Formats: sequence, structure tokens, C-alpha cells
Amino acid sequence: MRPILIVLACILTATFFLEVGSSLLGVLQPIRGLLEGFHGYSIGSLGSAYYLGFILGCFLIPRLVKRFGHIRAFTAFAAITGSAALINAFVINEVAWILLRIVFGFCMSGLYTIIESWLNELATQKTRGQILAGYMVTVWFAVLSGKLLFTILDPTTILPFAIVSIVITLSLVPVALTTGIEPEHRDAVQFRPRDIYEAAPVGFVACFLVGMTNGALWGLAPVYAQTLTQSTSATGFFMAAIVFGGALAQWPIGKLSDNIDRRRIILANSLVATVFGFGLSVIDQADGMTLYLLAFGYGAAALPLYSLCIAHVNDKMSADVFVEVSGQLLLITGLGAIIGPLLASVFIDIAGQHTLFAYTASAYSVIAVYVVWHASQAEPIPKEERVPYSAVPDTTPLVFEMQPTSPSENKPQETSNNQ
Repeated sequence: MRPILIVLACILTATFFLEVGSSLLGVLQPIRGLLEGFHGYSIGSLGSAYYLGFILGCFLIPRLVKRFGHIRAFTAFAAITGSAALINAFVINEVAWILLRIVFGFCMSGLYTIIESWLNELATQKTRGQILAGYMVTVWFAVLSGKLLFTILDPTTILPFAIVSIVITLSLVPVALTTGIEPEHRDAVQFRPRDIYEAAPVGFVACFLVGMTNGALWGLAPVYAQTLTQSTSATGFFMAAIVFGGALAQWPIGKLSDNIDRRRIILANSLVATVFGFGLSVIDQADGMTLYLLAFGYGAAALPLYSLCIAHVNDKMSADVFVEVSGQLLLITGLGAIIGPLLASVFIDIAGQHTLFAYTASAYSVIAVYVVWHASQAEPIPKEERVPYSAVPDTTPLVFEMQPTSPSENKPQETSNNQ
């Protein structure tokens, strides 16, 4: 058991370093782009480029991992990711940054794939839920740390880019020290949008719209906050408040959804996110506390929606297609995240930065309307037939194998003997 815990600690430590670097760069790039005079479309394209690279990675990464092995592939992806982050400080060019962002997203997809393969290798039917919970806590804490770290850095200098590069490079250390047989190879994902729409129309529509809103949020909300407050530290706190709200709300909302028709919870969250989104879209000048409270409320309502949609769809599916369907919905979310920042940039260019949250609020209102319509067409799923809610990050399809209701099961003795 002890060797397993050591490997698990190494993998989660690597995850923490990667997420801190990615989270910090996610705020740093749009703010530095704004200060450098980048066009709004270009800043929006940075968010779309990341998800484009990420989705491409979901299809291509498994082949590369199969050819080179998990540890060597992880080393290569981490080195490229850290280098791409640092190059941004020396090449201040919109096109170059967009291309680097595609590379960054592609490599992060590979890094997540390898990490989640390892975690699945360590998981058994009894420990799967605990490992997923530990993974989620690590991810949320690291993302929050990255946003808060931005508050004490000067985005006009090379230092924050260097820090991103350093922490991503540090993720190599625990992985390089990991011993034992590498995880089982996973095949590339097959994307069948028509099948998933026919099987789970609510999940298809809601996940696509959630992707559009989240892609715009992560790519453009820092610019919104910077424009409103004229303060880089306030921008970091604003983004941290959104993350903090989402992190705190995940588990109580999920628990509630296990006992109430999940569509009602999706509807309630969508409506609350709509209200807070419109609130953020109409404020002109606000003291820090008001802005942060609005951000916290928005994050608490909006960020759990992805996991809620996945859980609702899985309530209707048999266990043997659980992972496949969830993976398909992840890709639908990713496609929405590619389109979202670009579309939001168009509205922002026409009507100003406040339009960002009017755009996201409008998307959440569409989710609410669609859920109401669907609820009028189908009976709620009985409580005894619902699967337990699991908070999941929108990383790779492999993360769904860690859910307690996943049909896959690793043999603990094999894992133990391999360490």
C-alpha cells in the first residue's frame, strides 16, 4: 500500500505544478496582450487556440504515448509546454502567441492524459472515489493558487512567464522519480456527435453551451476585470473569487442533485448564473468587495454545471457506456470552448467589455429554457436509478474512469507488485 501512496503523491504533486503554471498563464496572457495593445479578436483567439490544441491532443496524443511511453512522453510535453510559456516573453506578437497557445493546449492534453492514466492504474473499485476527490482538490487548489499568484506579479516583466516555465518544469521531478510499470495504453477517442445527441440531447446542448461560456470566461474575464478595475492585483483576486466559488459549491450542489431531479438543479444553477452574469455586465464602477461577491456567486452557480450535466446524462446510461458517453460530452464542451471566446470577442468589439458577461448570461438562459422544455417532455429519473454525483474537471475522457460508478476496475495486487 505504501508504494502506491508514494506514486499517488508524486502524480498529484506533478498535477499541482502543472495546474499552477497553466492557471497563472491563463490570466497572464490576456492581460499582457491587453497591455501590449493586442486586438480583442486576438485575445479571444488565445482562449480558442488553447482548446483547439487540447481537442487535437485528445485524438493524437494516445498514438504518441504508445510509441514513446508515458514517462518519456510526459518529459517531452512538459519541456515543450514550459518552453512555449517562456517564449511568450520574448516574442510579443499576436500570431506567434496564438500558435504557441495551440502548442500549449496540445501538450497539456498529453500531460493530463498521462496523469489520468496513472491515476486510473492506481485506482481500485474501493479507492476510485477517493483518488478522484484527491485529484479534484489538487486541481482546484492549484488553479486558485495560480490566480492568486498573479496578484503579486508585474505582467509587463519576464518574471511571471519565467515562473510559469519553472513550475511546469518542476512537474518533471516527481514523474521522473516514479518507478514501476507504466499505465495501460489507451486508444484514441472516437468522436460521434450525432450518436451522443440522440442518446443525450440535454447533455449535448448544455455541455456545448457550458463550453462556450467557460471558454469565454477563462479567456476574456481577466481583460474584463482589468478594464473595470485598472488593477492587475484586483484582476487576480476577481478570477480567484470565481474559482473559489466554483470549488466550494461543487460538493453541496452535487449532493443536493443526488436527491432532487437533477434537471431542477441544472435549471436553478443556470438561472443563478444568468442573474450574476447580468449583474457583472451592468456594473460600471464597483468597490472590490461587491465585484468579488458577484464573481464568487457567478463561479458557484456556473462552474458546477459541467459536472451536473455529465451526472444527469449518466443517470440515463448503462454502466458499459458510462465512460464513452462522458468522454463524448467532454469533446462537445471543448468544441464550444473553441467557438465561445471568438464569438464573445465579436460582441465585445461592438459593445465593450461588459458584454462578456451579458453573453455568458444569455447562454445560461438558453440552457434554462431548454431544460424546462425537456422536463415537460420526459419524466424525472427515479432517485434509486441515479448515479452518485462526481465533480470532474474538463480535462480528458480518462478522468471519467475514476468515478466510483465506472465499470472498470484495476486489480490492486498487480498495481502493488509493479511499484
